[in-house]
Amino acid sequence: MAMAIDGATNKDPSLGWPGDLNVKGYIANLSDYVNRLVRNDYLKAGDLKVFSGLGYKVYKGSLSSGSNGVLVPAFAEENCAWKIYLVKDADPSMTLFLATKNYTYDTPLNDPNAKPFGNKGFMVFHKGGDGAVLKKMHAQTLPVVGQLPGGGSVESVENCLNPSPTAP
Repeated sequence: MAMAIDGATNKDPSLGWPGDLNVKGYIANLSDYVNRLVRNDYLKAGDLKVFSGLGYKVYKGSLSSGSNGVLVPAFAEENCAWKIYLVKDADPSMTLFLATKNYTYDTPLNDPNAKPFGNKGFMVFHKGGDGAVLKKMHAQTLPVVGQLPGGGSVESVENCLNPSPTAP
C-alpha cells in the first residue's frame, strides 16, 4: 500500500498497485512484485516471512549488491501462503488485495488439507487497508469478503498475480 501511495504522490509509474505495475510491464509474476518491494525498501529480505504460513517455507535469502539488486534465491510460490490480487488504483477500497491461498473467490472451503488453514477459515485484506479473519461459512458471503479487481466474478489469472492451481 505504501508503494502505491508513493507512486501516486511522486507520479512514479514504477511504484504502484500490483495490477497497475503488471499492466505497465513492471512486474510479470510474484517474484517480480516481491523483488520490487524489497529493492525499493518497502520490505527488507528478512521481512518476507510475512508471506509464509502453515505449510509454507519461510524465505531465507538476501538482496544482491548493486543498484539493480535481485533477491537470491528468487522469492517463489513455496514461500507464499497468500494470493496477491491484481488490484489497481481505480479499484474501490473493498477490492481484494490479499487472501490466504486456501480461499478461492465465491467457492466453499472444502479441502481440509488446503494450505494454510484447510477448511477452518481464511483471511482477506482489502485495498483500503482493512482485513478480516473469516470462518468457513463466509466463503460465499461476498459482501463480507469484498470484490475482485475490476469487479470480476471469477477468480483467474486476470485477477491474481499468483492464482491457486485450483482456481476455476
